Amino acid sequence: MVQPSSSVPALLRLAKSVAAERREVLESGDTAVLLRHAAEAWALLLLTLDGDDARVGLVADGAVDALSAAVRRGGAVAALAATALTSLATVDVNKCSIGAHPSAIPELVGLLRRGGPRERREAATALYELCKLPENRRRAVREGAAPALADFAAVGSARTVEVLGLLAKCREGRQQLCKIPGIVSVLSGVAGSGNSRAIEQAVLVLNWICSESNELALETIKAGI
Repeated sequence: MVQPSSSVPALLRLAKSVAAERREVLESGDTAVLLRHAAEAWALLLLTLDGDDARVGLVADGAVDALSAAVRRGGAVAALAATALTSLATVDVNKCSIGAHPSAIPELVGLLRRGGPRERREAATALYELCKLPENRRRAVREGAAPALADFAAVGSARTVEVLGLLAKCREGRQQLCKIPGIVSVLSGVAGSGNSRAIEQAVLVLNWICSESNELALETIKAGI
């Protein structure tokens, strides 16, 4: 059994082992020890794989605080933390809790702006899961997610176009998208060379923004879309 005074290395060994032993960590209350060591995002990620109850429990125990801090640090740990947030957000009640956290969405948007390709990809994936909740779309827009996503889409990220498709479902998102310089060029580039899912989402976003702006509608026509 896991003892309350378990060391971080011992907890890490359990968290990285079989599901039954990870369950011991969750049920012992010692997740708080791991949460104080945000660099151990890999262990937290593994703990998120043990079902919805485990995911809800981790959020209740303060995992979002630790993971948001890890995202802020950047680098490989930030990518792992963003992946863990994605896993936690697969539970609907956690989408609300994570979105309402003062740092989670802002830190993910920040990582999307400044990270390397892997970090940006994981941040976009976390935002995609979170923005399935309508209120989180508005939160992401307020934090400046739309321009950051458009920048990443411009260099070939298909996942970011899917997030833009979610943001475009809210009025605030469409208005923000219309203000992004070169947005028609970015989306037309995806529509001309992306995979089938990316093309579908790019055309969807173009449809949304053209319904908001006659100027962009004319630009889209001139681009031959």
